[in-house]
Parts: sequence; structure tokens; C-alpha cells
Amino acid sequence: MERQQLFAEIRSRIDAFETGIPLHKKLKMALQDLIVSNRIKRGSTLPGERAVAEALILSRVTVRKALELLIQDGHLRRRHGAKTEVSVPVEKSLSTLASFSEDMVARGLEPGCIWISKEIGRPSPAEAMALALPPNADIIRLKRIRTADGEPAAIARTRWRLPLRGTGKAQCVAPAGYTTVAFETCFGPRQRALEMCGWLTVAHH
Repeated sequence: MERQQLFAEIRSRIDAFETGIPLHKKLKMALQDLIVSNRIKRGSTLPGERAVAEALILSRVTVRKALELLIQDGHLRRRHGAKTEVSVPVEKSLSTLASFSEDMVARGLEPGCIWISKEIGRPSPAEAMALALPPNADIIRLKRIRTADGEPAAIARTRWRLPLRGTGKAQCVAPAGYTTVAFETCFGPRQRALEMCGWLTVAHH
């Protein structure tokens, strides 16, 4: 869709909404309607905040709030260089498990990680019971932040059983056997921000 046509359709939708709805929500709903109806193509790049604000005679704060809501709902995503793209839905088979990295690559994102901690210790009673370990066994605990295009997306916690005597191999029990052995906790942007601020020791505003 041409830029001027895009702005005209957004404006017509905004004007059609009832009064009393906050302007940023009107813009959000207008863009969402265009995305869902495929008037704005999946994978396309939206004009910048400044261009949208000037064309629709809105403040950049209003535009930014609307875009953030669409990002939270999964309709948009930020790319490096401050570009905002329309998300492409990923078709996945429920019968096949994919790793975090495989899932991010399928979405066109670059997976990465930030280590939080690595430690060796005795299993807790719950871990020992779930992994069928003697209480004097040792396990490796790994905790890391998984990132997508450099942005925090999940916290991964993994439990590895130390090498069995004579095997030289560490063993990891599959998530299906015990959910806290190896799992990744994903969450929405606000919850993610609060959680990540705690791990990264930065202030949340």
C-alpha cells in the first residue's frame, strides 16, 4: 500500500471511532484492523514515528503508545535500527517441540543469551525425587536470559546431572520428565521488563 493511501485509511478509521476513546487506542485499533485485514502486508515496514505523527497530525507520544500496544499484542516487532515491522505469524505443529533458538530463527529473529549463573551443587529434595538421584549426587544448575535480536525474551533454567562414574558424560533429563529440569519461561513486555530489570540490576521506569 502506498504511504499516502495508508495514512488516509488510518485517518478514516480513527475518525470513525466513538469520541471518548483515547487517541492512542484509536490509532492502535486502526492499525490493527489494517493488519488483520491484510491491508498492511505481513513483514512490511511501517513508516517511522515522526512520519506517522506528522501525516496524521498526532504527537509522537501518541504514536509511540499505539505502536507499543501493537508490539505487546504481537502484531508488530522492533528491529535493529528502530524499524517497526508487521509480524509474520509462525505456523507450528503442536506435535513437534522446537528449541528457543529454532523458534526465534523461524520468526526471523537472531537468538542469543546472557548468562545469569552457573553452579554445581546438591539436588534439592524435589530435584532428587524427580531425577531419581541419591541425595549425595551433584547437579549443574544453569540460568540464563534468552534474547531475540538482542532483546530479553525468556529466562531459561536447566538442571544437568553430573557425569556418572565411568561414563564421562553429563546427562540432562527431558522437560517432559520434570518441568523444572529444563524449561524457558516467556512473558509479555511489561512483566518481562520488570523481571529482566531484576536480573540485569537496572531501574525500570
